[in-house]
Amino acid sequence: MKLRNQLIRRTVMLTALLGAVSHAQADQGVLHVSAAQQQQLGIQVQSLSVPAANTRSAPGLRLSGQVISPRNAQTIVSPLLSGHIQEVRVSAMQAVRQGQVLATMISPEAMSLQREYLQLAIQAKLAREKKERDESLFQDGIIARSRVEESRALLIQAEAGARERQQTLKAAGFPDAALKQLVQQQQIQTMLAITANSSGTLTELQLKPGQKIDAGMPVATISKNGAFWVEFQVAAGLAAQIKSGDQIRVEACQDALRVTAVAAHVQTETQNRIVRAEQSKPESCLQLNQFVEGRLESAQIPAASFALPRSAIIQLQGKSWIFIRQPQGYLPVAVNIVQQQGEQSWIRAVQEKQLAAGVQVVVKGISGLKGLMLGMGGEQEGDH
Repeated sequence: MKLRNQLIRRTVMLTALLGAVSHAQADQGVLHVSAAQQQQLGIQVQSLSVPAANTRSAPGLRLSGQVISPRNAQTIVSPLLSGHIQEVRVSAMQAVRQGQVLATMISPEAMSLQREYLQLAIQAKLAREKKERDESLFQDGIIARSRVEESRALLIQAEAGARERQQTLKAAGFPDAALKQLVQQQQIQTMLAITANSSGTLTELQLKPGQKIDAGMPVATISKNGAFWVEFQVAAGLAAQIKSGDQIRVEACQDALRVTAVAAHVQTETQNRIVRAEQSKPESCLQLNQFVEGRLESAQIPAASFALPRSAIIQLQGKSWIFIRQPQGYLPVAVNIVQQQGEQSWIRAVQEKQLAAGVQVVVKGISGLKGLMLGMGGEQEGDH
């Protein structure tokens, strides 16, 4: 009922205004409106800004998101052997380098493997010496060829067993220097190091002193150094305006992010859709887990075009019109809409030199001026 009363009052007011100006003919199309009528219609104007000389990207939707690591840039650290954690040397979100010790643990399994490797290494050494001795005796004609072939086969078996244990210990975290020292000094190490398998940021660390670790248990996650992703939370209705290939400008970043995916479904908790954008190359402007603000830059604004709210443009007689303020009143000017994005439009005048920077254009009270145009004999074919 309240809305209906408002509509009735506006209709009565507009009828009175049309009657009041029925005597005022248009001087070269100018609509004459008194100061009182301007106030009643709520007319407000906006000055046109200087248009850009070159084509540029339109400032679009403002978006909020969080920096994440690409799925293919994450690596899991999991010890090959079981044991108990003795010391943790790093913390989550710390930068690490490949091979850096993350923690140490006591591993009976590692000690058993070292003992086996030491035994096999010694056997391989003895088998090598025996082969060399038998080859020398064969050259002197003292032993048969079969004895030499037997020695060679035993050496191959011994070296294969030693290499197998050696590779197992290297995969478990023993460096070559430690294995060489083991064979030379024949001293088994009681501590086993858990090391980073890649350089990057330690995003997760699930270790504490005294903790029992099973073989193959994930204990840390490392995000490799490189370009990041940003996942933006966007209202479902606004996400429909975004497509793959669009660009999102984040403050402090030199290059814009490129949209690579728009989720088809909304999230249950937020009712938003995820829009993922990626860096084209690594930049220090983004940090892992950082919350950032971005602006969509999808539309291209043609050069020498003026920006106006969409509400400042009307459709009449199959054309788009705006009203510009002049000393005698308001002049309807036919325009071409060259770009639109959201509630913003970019226009050019149909006739050159009718628009320029500083010209005042009506942005509110449009319906009243449109009514005056119709009262002058115009025929409505559309609405803004």
